[in-house]
Parts: sequence; structure tokens; C-alpha cells
Amino acid sequence: MGHIPQELIDEVIGFVRDDVPTLKTCALVSRAFFPSSRKQTFSRVILAQKNYPSSTHSLSRGITYTCENFYSLLCSAPYISFFVVSLRMVHFQAEYGRCVRGIYHEDVLPCILDSLQNLRRITVGADDSKVSWRLLPSAFKEALFRSFSLPSLQCIDIDQLEDIDRPWSLMAHLAGSPSLKRLSLNWIEYSRPSHSDGQADADVRDAVIRPRLEALELSGYDCPVSAMYLAGPDSLFNTHHLRELSVGFTGKDLERQRSLVQAIIDQASNTLERLEYRQLFEWESSLSQEPILRTEHLVRLRSLYLIVDFVPPPAMIPLTRTLEELKLLVLLRDDHVPPCHEWSSLDEHIGRRRDMPSLRSVHLKLHSQYGHNCYSFLCTGAKGGESLKSSLKEVETSLPILHVRGILSVEAIQVRRVWSGEFN
Repeated sequence: MGHIPQELIDEVIGFVRDDVPTLKTCALVSRAFFPSSRKQTFSRVILAQKNYPSSTHSLSRGITYTCENFYSLLCSAPYISFFVVSLRMVHFQAEYGRCVRGIYHEDVLPCILDSLQNLRRITVGADDSKVSWRLLPSAFKEALFRSFSLPSLQCIDIDQLEDIDRPWSLMAHLAGSPSLKRLSLNWIEYSRPSHSDGQADADVRDAVIRPRLEALELSGYDCPVSAMYLAGPDSLFNTHHLRELSVGFTGKDLERQRSLVQAIIDQASNTLERLEYRQLFEWESSLSQEPILRTEHLVRLRSLYLIVDFVPPPAMIPLTRTLEELKLLVLLRDDHVPPCHEWSSLDEHIGRRRDMPSLRSVHLKLHSQYGHNCYSFLCTGAKGGESLKSSLKEVETSLPILHVRGILSVEAIQVRRVWSGEFN
């Protein structure tokens, strides 16, 4: 193997970085394979309770440990901590009941966090239920905030947390991350929506760095509370250079959500390249008269993702002349495929636009729900979408302009639960 450059070996092994069994096999091939295989094996770690079914989640890439097992591994081989660049901590209670304490109460978790000094991404959340932030141990929170301040950290995902009684404190600690580029806040709930959380926050106000974000994801009923720390002159974050924005609208305080998110879009009017917005509530008929967000002033928008549970009226889709890719995900109610005239209206609106010379792809997904919801275009579906495949030809026939132009693709899949926060 000596005649093969080490850089080439490292590059080849990098292609299987998501396949831990293969990486373990590669580590046994030769001494040249071992360093890169070991590095990739431990690059992404998932901490969860025993028997967490991570294999059922398409985006749960990495090797899964319990806190106790991973802490023992670090004690016996402390050099492994240098290899960990992504840490996902997930509370999972399906098999344990509502009163389970979960991994966030593990005594060794703060020690694990303090030992991982090379993290680039950290995820805090729950897989099938919300976790009360107020009831989490203070030792864990303090260790988590220390991790937020790591100079290597570039991405933070927070998912399914509730009872956050001091929103300013949490957001200020997030804003104190010096290299933060990607932030995801999904389905988190604040118990105190006030902009001022009391005297205790005085210690963190001076620590705010206003990191320059490149990607942002917001969803959930308290989306407006998160958004107010991201928009306007008093923002804790610099969003003027955003390239990706993903927003999940809810029926609570919709107008405020729209205005705050629009302010974020306006701040990034010269840099935003990808926009995704999702329906998380029953849309009112009045919303179909105009796009829910204004994008005509965006000069670099290339990709638009729209997730709804009906065929959106043409006026609701904010097309721009720079658009290259349009993705429409339709969650079908009771597997009912919308009638042809609704698709035809959409076909006329998009297909006859002559001011979008760069449009090269219109991708339509029909999602069979089977009682489950999915609000991510990353969902690749599960087996069982065959019942809808017979409808694909009918849908394609209802979109003749786009079909003839050769830019239309249609697929039917069954929804599968995917992890929030993975929009990059």
C-alpha cells in the first residue's frame, strides 16, 4: 500500500463516513487505513438511552452510545475526544414512560461535554416528546453553555425543549458562540416571552458576540419569540449574510411571525440563496391571495421549497427571476390526490413564466401520511408509497407545460419521521 498516497486513501475512506461497520472493517485493512478510519468512526457521536432505535431514523448518522459507555471509552482512550466533531444528545421515552429522566440527568454528561473540545456541531433535543429545560440539572446547562463558547463550534441544533423560563439568557448564550454559522430552533417553547428576563441576565449581556449566521431554521408555536432576537436593530445575531432560511409557520400569532421572518429575509436580501417555508397549521383562505413572504427583491434566491397539505394557489408561491429549483411537497390528506384543475392552475402559473430563464427543475413530492406528519423536504420516505404511484401519471398529465419543458419530476412516497434541524 506504500505506493498509494495517504491523501487518496483518506479521501476514499471519507466516502463511507456514514457507514460505521464499513469503517471498522477498513481500520483492519492496513496501517495506512487505520488513522482515517478511526477518525471517521468517532467523528459523529449520538448519546441516548439504552436501546434507542437510531437505525430507524434516516438522518441519525453516527455511532450511538449511552452516556456511561461513552464516558468509559473516553476514560480508557482520551484521545478519542479529539475526533468527535458532531455530538447529538437525544431524549427518547417511547419505551420508558413519561417519567423517565433521560440522558440529560446523567451525572457523567457534563464531564463528557467538557472533554469534547473540538466540536463543530452540537444537537440538544428529544425524539418523540418534549423535555423540560427548567427541570434539567444546572451542571448540564453550565457544561452546555461552555460548549457553546468553543471556538470550533459552527452549528447548534435545539429541538423539542419546553419551559424555557429565560429566553434572553438562552439566546444570549447562543449568540456568545464566536464561530456559529448555522442555528436551528425547532419546537421549543418559552414560559416567559418577555424580552427582558430580569437582573440575572446582566452577566450574559456583555458576552454577546453577534455571530454571523449563514443558515437559520425556525419552527414551532414560539417561533415569534425566537425570531425577535434575530431581526431588527437589537438582534443578538448578524443575519445580513444568511444563505439558507427554513421557517415553519404555525397558526399562533401568524401576522407577527410573518413580519419578523420578513425582516430577517429583508436583512439578507443580497445573500439569501435558499428559502424553505412549511405549513404547520390550517391555512386561512385569505392567505391564498398573495405569497406569505415577499421575495421579489432577493437577488440571489436559487432554491425555493414549499411544504403544504394542499396544492397551493399560484399567488401563494413567491417566484423570482433568479430561481433555479422549485420543490413542492404536498402532504396528502387520507391519501387523496387533488383534482386535475388545481395542478393545471399551478402549471400555467409556473410554466408560462418567461422571466425565469434559470429555472431548470420543478420537483413535486406526494407524501402519503398514514397518520404521521412530516415537514421536511429531506424526508426520503419509507416503503409503502406504492398506493400513490398509480396517480403519478395523472398528475404529470395535469402539468403538461412543465412536463414538455423537461424540468418536471414527480414522485410518491410514504412519510417517515425525520429529525428536525437537518436542513443543510
